[in-house]
Amino acid sequence: MRKRFIKTILFLLTVVIVSVTLRLFCLELFSIPSGSMKDTLLPGDKVLVNKLAYGPKLPATANVIPFALLGFSA
Repeated sequence: MRKRFIKTILFLLTVVIVSVTLRLFCLELFSIPSGSMKDTLLPGDKVLVNKLAYGPKLPATANVIPFALLGFSA
């Protein structure tokens, strides 16, 4: 009985941690508050936003990173 209770608590804790992590870093549901995009979105519409698409872009070369080549002369 006690073992089953602990397993249930651990399962629920895992579900909560995974869901909070997904909401913080990956996906979030937003509601459109105003009619500023009336042609495409109406007030009250729900939008699922992919937060990973708006993450920081990694530089392609070392020349793009500020101060990366400070000690080297070209």
